[in-house]
Amino acid sequence: MITNDRFPYNKPSREALVIQLNEDLRRNYKPNQVSFEDLFFAPLPAIPGRTFIEMTDRLSGRKEFFVYRRLDLAHPKALGMGTKITIFGLPTPAKIANEINRSRKMTFGPDDLSFSTVVITVKEDTFVYRLKAMAGSYAYFGETDILVEVIQENPHSRFLEDGDPRLMETGEYRELEHT
Repeated sequence: MITNDRFPYNKPSREALVIQLNEDLRRNYKPNQVSFEDLFFAPLPAIPGRTFIEMTDRLSGRKEFFVYRRLDLAHPKALGMGTKITIFGLPTPAKIANEINRSRKMTFGPDDLSFSTVVITVKEDTFVYRLKAMAGSYAYFGETDILVEVIQENPHSRFLEDGDPRLMETGEYRELEHT
């Protein structure tokens, strides 16, 4: 039996997989009671994200295969095509992933996307970034292109505790007093 599009994408992917498992198999597993082995991605034309995964119940040692559907990053329910984001400062995969999570209310984690802090070297202020799902993502597969606009940080900008620039009501940087 394969699940349908009921996968709870509003949760981190491993937690969502456990929720889906409990619903489909009528179990009551807690996330720490199960472990997952490698995924086997076996798409079909009618079921593009079909995925098999071996699950082990840590309490009983019992193993089962579970079949479910992962979502293509290019699908409209994920990011779709033509996604545009704005980041401040030097572009990194981590900043891009965090901005997608913030602006699109997604829950991508390190299992789903790269959160590398290595700077992406680009010369333009706007560039196309190919966002790829990690091979071991429990919820997503594939890739999609997103348009990234980079706003260079102002040396006089004020920042919030989380590192984001403090903005005025107009969207402009709030600056420290300077001459």
